[in-house]
Amino acid sequence: MLSLTSDEVILASGADVDYTDGIDYETVIDGVEYDGKSTSKKTLDPRIDAGHFCCAVKYQGKSMERIAPGYDTNNSSVDFRLIDYPTPGMTMPVELASFTARPGADGVTLSWVTASETNNLGFEVQRSNDNQNFKTLAFIKGHGTSTESHAYSFTDKAVSAGKYYYRLKQVDVDGSFEMSKVLTVSVGVPLRYALYQNYPNPFNPSTTIAFDLKKDGKVTLEVYNALGERVATLLNGKKMKAGSHHTTWKAANLPTGLYFCKISVNHFHAIQKMLLVK
Repeated sequence: MLSLTSDEVILASGADVDYTDGIDYETVIDGVEYDGKSTSKKTLDPRIDAGHFCCAVKYQGKSMERIAPGYDTNNSSVDFRLIDYPTPGMTMPVELASFTARPGADGVTLSWVTASETNNLGFEVQRSNDNQNFKTLAFIKGHGTSTESHAYSFTDKAVSAGKYYYRLKQVDVDGSFEMSKVLTVSVGVPLRYALYQNYPNPFNPSTTIAFDLKKDGKVTLEVYNALGERVATLLNGKKMKAGSHHTTWKAANLPTGLYFCKISVNHFHAIQKMLLVK
C-alpha cells in the first residue's frame, strides 16, 4: 500500500498503456492510499475525483510530472505526480497547449491551442503597454466542454512601433477565470506603406481603419460613398511618424451601403472597401 504525503498525489498506470499527454481513467490502479484512506479507480479521493485524470496532464496550469518507474510500490511503467493537488469541488480548467504572439504586416497575431476544455465560455484578449495596466481588445467564444483540441487566433491591428504585452483571460460559464502567461512583442517600423481592411467589416456604427507608414509624412484619410461623394475626412494632411497607426470612423448618421476609404501620404495612395450594415 502506497502512502502519499499531503502535497502530492500519484496516479499509476498499467504497464501495457502507451501515454502521450494524458492518463486514462480505466488504468488508474487500486491500492493507493491517501491520508491513511485507501482509494481505487472507483473511489478516488475527492480532491482528485474531478475527472482530471481523464484529461491532459495539467491542472490549473500546474503540470503533472512523469516520474521514474519503480518510484512507488506497484512498480508500474508510467507514473505521474501532481504537485499542489486541486481544491475539493474544483473542476478541470481549460488546458492551454500553446500560446504565441507574432508581429506581422497586419499587426500582432495571437494564436493559442487548447488540449481540452471544461465549461469554457471563452477568452478575453488583453494588451498592455507597461505590463501592468491591461485593456481587453476582444472576446473569443470558447467551445464549452470538449476533449478535443481547438485552435484560436486574433490579430491586433491597432499597433505602432514599440513594445506590447499580451495575455489571455479564460472565463468559465460560472464567471470564474484563469490568466495565461504574459507574452512580450516588439513591433518595428514597417517596411512598406499599407492601408488594411477595416475591422470589423461589415460594421455598425463604427469601425477601425489601420495603416502603415514606411516614412514620416502628411496623411490624408477620406471616406467616399458609392457615388464618389466624400462623406468624411478622418485625417487632413496630418503629420505622422513612420510606424503602424489606426483611427476610428463613426458612421452613425450614414445609411447602409458600400463605402470607400482612401489614404494619401507622400507618393502612396490606396483604397479599401467598407460595408456599413444597419
